[in-house]
Amino acid sequence: MTPARALAALSAIALLGVGIGGVVGMMQLRLRADEVGQRIRGLERQIAERRKEAEQLDRRRAQAQDALELRRRVGADLAAPDPGRVVWIRPPLAGARPAGAAGAGLTPRMAALNAAGGDPSGQGGLLRR
Repeated sequence: MTPARALAALSAIALLGVGIGGVVGMMQLRLRADEVGQRIRGLERQIAERRKEAEQLDRRRAQAQDALELRRRVGADLAAPDPGRVVWIRPPLAGARPAGAAGAGLTPRMAALNAAGGDPSGQGGLLRR
């Protein structure tokens, strides 16, 4: 075999190898493109589902926040109470002590226990002797 024929044969084999490699590469690219396309379609499907869910939640929230609908559903339960049923609690006067702790210097908890006649043992407080 002459060197020219050997070079031609090697060139033909190299060209055939490059062609086969190109075809294989193109097939791999197409497979990757199909995978990416499937992922994109799945994401688009998820986005559409989430958008529908968001619209439903927006509708529910709008219904729940509708003031007229709330007033209709609740009715008279939101009305102000009768003034006779309201108990007003006055804050203690400045410097006033609880009844059981006058001059004793006890903590409010201990003063309440002494006033109630309870036993503070086991409470971590002072013990009566």
